[in-house]
Amino acid sequence: MTSATVTWSACADAPSFSCLNDALAQFVPISVLDMRNRAGRGEFASMVPLDDVVYVDVSWSSREMARHARSEVSANGEYFALTAVRSGTEVVAIAGETHRLTTGDVVLWDCQAPTLFGVPSQLRKSALLIPTSVLKHMSLTPRGNRGLQYFNDAPTAPLLRQLLTYLGDHGQPLSPSYRRTRNALLELALGTIESTRDTESTSLVPALRASVSRWIDDHIFDPDLRPTTIAAAHAVSVRTLHRAFQAEPLTVAEVVSVRKLERARDLLSDGRSVTAVSAMLNFANPSHFSRVFAGQFQLSPSEYKQRTRAGQRETLMEASA
Repeated sequence: MTSATVTWSACADAPSFSCLNDALAQFVPISVLDMRNRAGRGEFASMVPLDDVVYVDVSWSSREMARHARSEVSANGEYFALTAVRSGTEVVAIAGETHRLTTGDVVLWDCQAPTLFGVPSQLRKSALLIPTSVLKHMSLTPRGNRGLQYFNDAPTAPLLRQLLTYLGDHGQPLSPSYRRTRNALLELALGTIESTRDTESTSLVPALRASVSRWIDDHIFDPDLRPTTIAAAHAVSVRTLHRAFQAEPLTVAEVVSVRKLERARDLLSDGRSVTAVSAMLNFANPSHFSRVFAGQFQLSPSEYKQRTRAGQRETLMEASA
């Protein structure tokens, strides 16, 4: 693939939207059909093929489109698009699911999958089109349902957004710096996909669960003990964290709640007051703590303290007899 830029933009005498179709068809194995209107002012699509990947930067106003699969395309011509939404909203229907993408979303989708696009108003997005052959060479296999996968919570997502934006705003396709940025972006893209693959590996799920469980116990008094914090501490996405507990009786949030109440029971047994325990474990207030405690143990914290004291007295009496 040669290093050349294909740019289409709307102007007073802009050609029909088919010009963009031709550009897309030249480098990407998809067919795009504008279902609603022609190009408007301020719209553009810039495509920069560099070696085995293609950088795409587009701006669309309100429109609806359909992307149809091209069954005649060989495996060497199949692409996955790693895309960052820079501004606006896009509704994507793919693989039987509908997704509403908004500013900041980073997603990967299969360019061969039939897709419906809806742009309510103005949309700006940038993407890196990665051939399937590149992913296979790196032993990476994206989700096989020909759908859309989110990478919002991947540790690499912020850098990926920044680089995609930088290329769109400052790119000089033939400059050495542009090519170096392209290489960094490709490495980052592959790392993003690989991080999800690794954390979703069946062999790693039990280890992740065990690590999370230990971490919750060690940070039970932290005021910000939430799935987002737990996921960040383990360098995984919130989605991956939830999937790790999918087959378990309790969700991550439920595990946190149960561990807090178990620790509360120990503290009450040690003579701590209900108010003190509520504050230590960051419950909203003592009343909320009492309700949650009673729901778990069928006793209020005060009743539990009374029974604990009575049991301790009986044990002391038996020991002194």
